[in-house]
Amino acid sequence: MMIVQIQAMGILKDYLGQLPTEVVLPENATVNDLMIWTRKHPMVHPDLPISIIANNQYKDLNDLLIPRQLYFIIPPVSGG
Repeated sequence: MMIVQIQAMGILKDYLGQLPTEVVLPENATVNDLMIWTRKHPMVHPDLPISIIANNQYKDLNDLLIPRQLYFIIPPVSGG
């Protein structure tokens, strides 16, 4: 198993928590595995577009996660 840190942003803070938290995923987990984990939360719509960012870069679905790395989970943002 692998542990990564997540920090939810925007409305996802209300669902996943305000503070960074640890998530346990299988070894060799990918960004897609983290997306699936996020969408399993009962308050997160399964079709919600989500971006994952680490080290100031958007991550691709097939990117391998790095143990203990901090990943930001970002929902769509709008404003004016």
